[in-house]
Amino acid sequence: MAPHRPNDYLTRDEIDIVVKKTVRETLTTMGIEAANPIEMQRDFQMLRDWRKASTSVRTKVLMTAIGIVTAGLIGALLIGVKSVLSKS
Repeated sequence: MAPHRPNDYLTRDEIDIVVKKTVRETLTTMGIEAANPIEMQRDFQMLRDWRKASTSVRTKVLMTAIGIVTAGLIGALLIGVKSVLSKS
């Protein structure tokens, strides 16, 4: 590739080369092996599965906590009502 003068433009092929090199170097810097796209897709799928599982666990824990608090409040309310009715 010959040096360019200030008014020269890059050809489509030159742009493709620059973009491919930049993307490859960026992915490598991030720790992603661009030479093996199938393995990279598997890694991303695993991360997606992990994220979904984490969200699912978080939702279940929240629902369990709400259930425990609700059951405790209902129990306290029933004990209070029973206490008031037994004093009458």
